[in-house]
Amino acid sequence: MSNELNKKIFILGLGAQRAGTTWIKKMLVNSGQFSSCGPKEHHVFEHYFSDERNEFIKKLRKKINMLKDNKYKTDTERKRIKHLRTQIEHISDPNTYFDHYKKSFDLKENINFVGDITPIYCSLNSNQLSYIKEGLESRGFKIKVFFILRDPYERCLSMLKKDVSRGNTRILKMFTKSNGSDYVNLNNFTINEQVIRTNYEKIIPNIKKSFNSDDIYIDFFERLHTHEFSQRLFNFLGVPLNNIDINEITNKAQEINNEKEEVESLRLEVVNYYSDTYKYVINEYGSIVSDLWSKSINYLNI
Repeated sequence: MSNELNKKIFILGLGAQRAGTTWIKKMLVNSGQFSSCGPKEHHVFEHYFSDERNEFIKKLRKKINMLKDNKYKTDTERKRIKHLRTQIEHISDPNTYFDHYKKSFDLKENINFVGDITPIYCSLNSNQLSYIKEGLESRGFKIKVFFILRDPYERCLSMLKKDVSRGNTRILKMFTKSNGSDYVNLNNFTINEQVIRTNYEKIIPNIKKSFNSDDIYIDFFERLHTHEFSQRLFNFLGVPLNNIDINEITNKAQEINNEKEEVESLRLEVVNYYSDTYKYVINEYGSIVSDLWSKSINYLNI
């Protein structure tokens, strides 16, 4: 760990979404040596590399104008305006993103680690991830990458439930309808927003192609709240294990009252839709997958 403290370390969290990244970020902050230099998720590169980049920037400017029109802005709204302006700047020119982290690192006392934990970055291809790597390395950073896998069925289900907590009443009704045909179905698990976050057989090779193997940490959400997980991850990152609470639950998906009992055929459909993903992970990580994801693996037609 002492060797790491002599370097500028950038921690790049690539997800997966709904796989414990909020808890990891909080534990990193608890170490007293980490700063995200802004929000946990900066959301720069999925927009920078998008064909709709300019349209997205227009939407951000519209949000700023709406917030500015409020004469009685709260501190939270003022911070939101500042963040949106910074996001526009970084999306327009990622060099400002790289420079932002370099400047922040140089100015912050007692901070040995900075980073960006934006799970949607897992959808970037290897050339795009390499672009991030090169930009950070040119500012003197050594990059440590982590990616946490979660059972694809459970990850997608958690993403749907999180939509409920964000006010998606349509999804809530689909969870609680008594009519089976209105219950959440395969389509909810296979839309593009789900697939790009779940196709580990594409995500992991892209990560491995873009970063040095010694700088990549991959583990399982199902082992998250254990001392062994924290020890492995924080030793890899070089971050001190201070104030780690393995029992603390953060960003939990909303519990849904009167939720209809799970339709067994739904898990069967989803598991076999993502069969290539399950098979890839089993091939890469062995019998531990069958133990951690046993309920889903039992539905897999191998």
